[in-house]
Amino acid sequence: MVRAFSDACQTRTWNLLIDVIAQTGHYAPGETDLKKFVVEGEERYWLHVAIDRFTGQVLDKQIEVVKE
Repeated sequence: MVRAFSDACQTRTWNLLIDVIAQTGHYAPGETDLKKFVVEGEERYWLHVAIDRFTGQVLDKQIEVVKE
């Protein structure tokens, strides 16, 4: 997979896909244990980023909302 991915990209650019899952919810009053977080909603986003390997400059970025 990595070889096929690298062949499709420019050698000077890193192309990254970051999968972000954002959840909303709450804790009971006074609760601090992460396991007791009650999820009320969830959104998923894909962040596409192109970075120049030599300078570290972000060349392009796009956010895509994922609907399942």
